[in-house]
Amino acid sequence: MIIHVLRSMKAYLPTLVFLTLLKVLSIVAFARSDIFSCPSSPVMQSFDASSYVGKWYEIEKLSVGFEDNLKCIFAQYTPINATHIGVQNNGFNKLTNVLNTINGYAYVPNLSTPNHLLVALRVPVNGFFYRKNR
Repeated sequence: MIIHVLRSMKAYLPTLVFLTLLKVLSIVAFARSDIFSCPSSPVMQSFDASSYVGKWYEIEKLSVGFEDNLKCIFAQYTPINATHIGVQNNGFNKLTNVLNTINGYAYVPNLSTPNHLLVALRVPVNGFFYRKNR
């Protein structure tokens, strides 16, 4: 039985070697490509963050973990000061229809590039925390 299996595998061995080699070569080519580099974003000196204040609905997206199983996703942006904007991302859970919300803020870390904002979201952390008495 084992000899029969080995003989049948021997017939497919060239194909398996070819497919394995093709997979390795495609991985190497992909890793060496510029696909991992991001295009540079032009600086907009006249960028006015306050013009983005309000409610924005998501039309298309890339998959991000905190939006899994959400529908009707929207963001609410509120002014904080000249360099900070409040961020509230919202969406309805597809299974429970409950509104899920995550809060944070966006800010301009470098005033020479006012249209390059960083977003900080307050991600809830679940778990047990123990305080040790001294």
